[in-house]
Amino acid sequence: MPKKYVLKLTEDERAELQRLVRKGRVAGWKLKRAHALLQCDQAPGGPAWTDQRIAEAYDLTTRSLESWRRTRPPPTAPWRCCSAGPATAPRCCPSSTASSRPA
Repeated sequence: MPKKYVLKLTEDERAELQRLVRKGRVAGWKLKRAHALLQCDQAPGGPAWTDQRIAEAYDLTTRSLESWRRTRPPPTAPWRCCSAGPATAPRCCPSSTASSRPA
């Protein structure tokens, strides 16, 4: 079955994730997610591992990987609620500023 969400990281996104991995002084879940997202990268120059291979290598589920590809922001990106979708159910998406978070 083809992937519903394909991750193609930009050079900046890839560099940010690689910086997190090299730094190593971040929360364990961020480090695990950064490693997995780097392996998911389908862009030219990316490793393009299969979900099954990533899940086995990092002790994850393929469902988690699909969810992470769908939401896509690097682990350090702040979140805000935006109005994509029904007005009664805003979804959270990445933001460049943390000041736009709901109170």
